[in-house]
Amino acid sequence: MHSFITRRALALIAALCPAALSAQEARITGRVTNEAAVPVVGATVRISTMGLGAITGNDGRYSFFVPAARISGQSVVLTARLLGYTEQSATITLRSGTITQDFTLVTAPTRLSQVVVTGEGTSTTREHLTTTINSVDTAQLQRAAQPQNVVS
Repeated sequence: MHSFITRRALALIAALCPAALSAQEARITGRVTNEAAVPVVGATVRISTMGLGAITGNDGRYSFFVPAARISGQSVVLTARLLGYTEQSATITLRSGTITQDFTLVTAPTRLSQVVVTGEGTSTTREHLTTTINSVDTAQLQRAAQPQNVVS
């Protein structure tokens, strides 16, 4: 009786193993660079219809997984975007295993309708605390040599 149960259990495991092996997740991976082949840090790469994606690291690489239950061989649109660049998309077919898709983002001129500047970390006395609003015209901005980032 014991060997009958053992043989049945082994037969069941052998029957289920191919199904378990074929139901693997998909790993979506790649690299995002700009026109000069420099890695783009902080770009979002995602499949918006599935709500899945990742953000590129310091080397411009991204990687995320699509669960096996959501893979059915369908084609989906993978999109890479970052403010200041033109969004890029590619159609990929989901399948088990690794899918590699690289993107090259092109710089896009951006028009700002307004700029908000805040001062934090400064100390002042209560009687000197005020709020102000200033306007700067385009000619003044164009005369500026280069933008400067202030790090405190």
